[in-house]
Amino acid sequence: MADVTGRMGWAMTMGDDYSRRPFRVRLVTGAVVVILAQVSLGEVPFRRVAVDDSVKNPWAKIIADIDKDGFPDIVIGGRGGPLVWYKYPDWTKAIIADGGYRTVDGEAADGDGSVDIAASEMHQGEDPDEVAVFLNRGQGLKWDKQILSTRGSHCIQAGDIGSDGDMDLMGANWSGPFLPVELWENLSRNPEAKE
Repeated sequence: MADVTGRMGWAMTMGDDYSRRPFRVRLVTGAVVVILAQVSLGEVPFRRVAVDDSVKNPWAKIIADIDKDGFPDIVIGGRGGPLVWYKYPDWTKAIIADGGYRTVDGEAADGDGSVDIAASEMHQGEDPDEVAVFLNRGQGLKWDKQILSTRGSHCIQAGDIGSDGDMDLMGANWSGPFLPVELWENLSRNPEAKE
């Protein structure tokens, strides 16, 4: 999966819909667009599909199988709009949470095998500026929110930093009075470390 962010307010992620049809997700101010490939020999032509033209300033996205149906879904966050999940193949829209989450990432955080969503608001937004994890319960039908910080973060990244099999987060604000790179270690598999 590759992630490219342009200067004109759009971003793109490459994915695969498990039928060997590559696709791209492009965020354009006010719209989410999926560009599906028509598989052929030689050149791979893409077909543009508008998913949602009501999104306010979409910014961050991931492609992941949220509902465990074997197909990739899209999660979008943006300034001034909700955190949204679009279910493949018809891109049915479901709101995960309200708020202006500018960065999102996803991995299994709590060991149940579901893709959980990490999201952050930037520090210059309306307070509180949350860094949160949304735990996926019931294949995307219910989400439990855990707030990790209210200082914000510009660009969080999820990964198994502790090499202990769970999702940890790192991130930093890009300006302002609070600029350290922060690590939010997931201690769900090691409750003794919380004390």
